[in-house]
Amino acid sequence: MPKIEWNESFSVGVAEIDEQHRRWIELINKLHDALMGKKVSSGMTDKILSEMIDYTHFHFAFEEEYLQKINYADLKKHRYQHEFFKKNLLGKLQEERAGKLVLNTEVMKMLVHWLQDHILQEDMKYRPE
Repeated sequence: MPKIEWNESFSVGVAEIDEQHRRWIELINKLHDALMGKKVSSGMTDKILSEMIDYTHFHFAFEEEYLQKINYADLKKHRYQHEFFKKNLLGKLQEERAGKLVLNTEVMKMLVHWLQDHILQEDMKYRPE
């Protein structure tokens, strides 16, 4: 699975949110590098998932506040999607801590798919014209 490369197709036209999406891509690529280099050490999965969860709280709160300010009509649906993803990430972290999850390409696919789908389909709905 190749790394995600930022390009203008990911831009939602809001500088702060674009920068936060770039950070998401960096986190996913960090995970990718660890997997491809087979450098997934004990505790690394926990660390990366925890970092992603922390960033999720920050980014989603920022984005939802922005959407509220612009009176985005689908805020409730957007918020629900954020909550679903956060719960999914938390579930992966709990599996990791219970010894049931090994960082693998399935986790990567889930992260990449969600990020690309969410930005390119959902976030583009609030892009300024």
